[in-house]
Amino acid sequence: MLRKQERRYLETLERNLMEFCHQKAPASVEDIYQNFGLPQDVVHTYYCMSDDLSFFGTVHVGRLIRRSACFIGSLLLISVLFLGAMLFWEEKSIAETKVFYVTTEITVESGGVQ
Repeated sequence: MLRKQERRYLETLERNLMEFCHQKAPASVEDIYQNFGLPQDVVHTYYCMSDDLSFFGTVHVGRLIRRSACFIGSLLLISVLFLGAMLFWEEKSIAETKVFYVTTEITVESGGVQ
C-alpha cells in the first residue's frame, strides 16, 4: 500500500521517464539506467530525499504486532494445555481415591424386637 508521498514520487519518476523516452528515444534499457540509475539507485535516492522516515516505523510496528500476537497466542495455547492436563490428572486422582461408604440405618420400632 503506497502512501501519498510515495505515489507522488512514482508519478514524477514515471513522467520523467516518459519525457525522456519521447525526447531521446533510447535504444536500450542501459540508456535509461545511465540517465536515471539502476532500480536500486532510484529507491536509494527516494529514501535519501525523503524527510519522513515513518515508513520504517510502520514496518517495525507491524512486525512488533505480529510477534506480540504470536507470543500471546502461544501463551494461551500453553495455558490451555497445562490447565487441561491439570484437570485430567485431578479427575483421575479423584476417581482412584473415591471411597464408597455404605451406611446402615437401624431403626427401632416401638413394638420391640421380635
